[in-house]
Amino acid sequence: MFDLENFIASCQVAVTQEEPIAAVHELLAEALSDRRGVAVALPVTKAELCPLYSGPDVTIIKVVWAPNMQFPPHDHLTWACNGIYRGVEHNVLYRLVEGALVETGVLDLGEGEIGLLDDDAIHSVTNPRSSELSAAIHVYGGDFVSLPRSNWVGAPPRRVRADVAQTRAMFEEANRSL
Repeated sequence: MFDLENFIASCQVAVTQEEPIAAVHELLAEALSDRRGVAVALPVTKAELCPLYSGPDVTIIKVVWAPNMQFPPHDHLTWACNGIYRGVEHNVLYRLVEGALVETGVLDLGEGEIGLLDDDAIHSVTNPRSSELSAAIHVYGGDFVSLPRSNWVGAPPRRVRADVAQTRAMFEEANRSL
């Protein structure tokens, strides 16, 4: 059975390894082998960003996307290892070219799958399902909460500083539409 405290402690050790993202990937793969246990420990009831642990070397967040929810392009400024335990996640990948976002690919993840993002990754996320919440454990290789991250908004997309209040508002709005 998935044990959240043990998972957090194991991630804290994993990020000290020579290949931290590989070590975290292994931990997530083990956790996702018991998706039912993860869902019991981390119930999926509404769209949310729920910090499970945040420290200087690792941040772990439960992310639940509402049906049809779209999150704009954003960066992390650290590597990320995202494991899906319910539903699907559609990621569009970008890179900056002369200050403009250029789409470089997609990363579609389903239940039990893990997506890896480098520290320079920029991506948007969509839950393409029209009637099902999607849920994941996102593990970041640093203090994700305190990093001066960016979002890209508007058309054409312009870079703005990521704003926690705006992010919360997006999730609250998604929950109102459930």
